[in-house]
Amino acid sequence: MISSPLKRADETAKIISKYYNSEYIIDNRLIEFHTGILEGKSDDNSWNQLFKLWNKWITDDQASNESLPGGESRDDVVRRLDHFFKDLIADNNENDIIFCISHGGVIITGIPNVPIIKNTENLKHYDLKNTDIVEILYTKNEGFICKNYGPA
Repeated sequence: MISSPLKRADETAKIISKYYNSEYIIDNRLIEFHTGILEGKSDDNSWNQLFKLWNKWITDDQASNESLPGGESRDDVVRRLDHFFKDLIADNNENDIIFCISHGGVIITGIPNVPIIKNTENLKHYDLKNTDIVEILYTKNEGFICKNYGPA
């Protein structure tokens, strides 16, 4: 099991690892995307700025390199997820089951755009909800294939 270091993901990983009597590791590449100058803010103006950028990322591939000042772009998120998935191949066996705990922003903006993951064409317009599951299968012959994206 691999988890983002953020509190809500780490707490989930602790609960699951206790239930399955297994260990987990932290990987910063699963952390939520960095919102720069809006980090830690929750006022209406900040949310509006974030949602404006978010909608551009989802609807306009030409906006993938845009970010809030000091924050990550969609391209940044995709690059770190691409490296993460490539490392999964290098560090694990084909039949390993790996449970990853991350965050909606990274999953929604990243997974549909990571070039090594296949079967993501229709994912850009699906809004994941809390506790939804994304299942990605890896085989040496086919590579990464998104099998499930949404409710379990």
